[in-house]
Amino acid sequence: LSVFFSVSSMQLLFLVLGHILAAAVAAGRWETIRQYNAPSPVCWSSLSYTNKTHVVLFGGVSGGFVKNTTWIGAITSPGSIHWTESIPTSNRKCTPPGRSGHVLVSYAERKLALFGGVDFSGYLNDLWTLDTTKHPLCWKQVKTTGAAPVQRTYLGGLWNTQTDEVVLFGGEGAAGLFNDVWGWSPKSPAKWREIKMKPDRKYGTPQPRYGHSVVGIRGSPDSPLCPPGKVCGLVYGGSNRIAKPSGYLSDLWFIDTINNQWKYIETKRHGMVGRWANIIAPLTMNERRNDQLVVFGGEVWNEAISKGTYVLDNSSTWKNLTTTAGKVPLTMAAAVLDTFYGGQPTVWGGQSGNENPCRADMFIWNEKP
Repeated sequence: LSVFFSVSSMQLLFLVLGHILAAAVAAGRWETIRQYNAPSPVCWSSLSYTNKTHVVLFGGVSGGFVKNTTWIGAITSPGSIHWTESIPTSNRKCTPPGRSGHVLVSYAERKLALFGGVDFSGYLNDLWTLDTTKHPLCWKQVKTTGAAPVQRTYLGGLWNTQTDEVVLFGGEGAAGLFNDVWGWSPKSPAKWREIKMKPDRKYGTPQPRYGHSVVGIRGSPDSPLCPPGKVCGLVYGGSNRIAKPSGYLSDLWFIDTINNQWKYIETKRHGMVGRWANIIAPLTMNERRNDQLVVFGGEVWNEAISKGTYVLDNSSTWKNLTTTAGKVPLTMAAAVLDTFYGGQPTVWGGQSGNENPCRADMFIWNEKP
């Protein structure tokens, strides 16, 4: 699950999410996007953008098979998107092996980095890049030396424009769950660096987890989450595998990779419960800035899928917008991004429960219905 971003439309991406622009908690509603030549239904795929009108969808799992398909989606008219399978899956030199639960991060100018995931042979820690300005499109595997993140899946990632690196956090692997932080820079592509984070003075460090969300926001003077002039990564939720309600996490953390510092963000939950395989995204309305996060979907205790749509407002209070949300995407394990379709959170695929089939529908959060 992804998720972080940054400063210009291309840079606003720490992975599944970007800067946050809004003035007050909007009523809003979910709306369906019409799709043409849509990909087949999958779960645990990854979605990222290349510019304001195009996105890339890669991988996922469905029907017992992992996918290695690369799809390009393009806005063709208001409320619709056209998909094209852009790289033949038979072209093994230009396509990563199939996988699910991986991270896909947009960085630099129309470039993507893909890391990790899981296939039916086990966990992965390979790294691939895709330059969407070059045609025909071809993924390139990056060979690194020295220490590197161990094989893992269901992790979070971001692009940090202050350090010019992809940042990864957490996930699940053969050794269990992780809460480590790693950075990879295209300027030094042969090496990973482990980022040793200092704990929050009161709350320490985030628990090891998987299925969490990661989002990046741009700071502003009135932001309770991120100071002016900074691009801040946030980590929310996930699971620590404890088989009781406390195993579904609802904590929110600020990850500062400039000062290598964790900061716990206290929030008022008002019915907001812990969840994993959820989606967290910023809201974007106009050029005035206030930080608001929207959380929706995910699995909560007793394997139920959350029907709520919650917004974190400027007073650090979660507010339930379910009654105004229209047809809520009842989903977990979906692919997500923001700053694409009109700058609003966008959801593709996923499933409505662990035992249910995967989906291929697409929703947009419209703050001005």
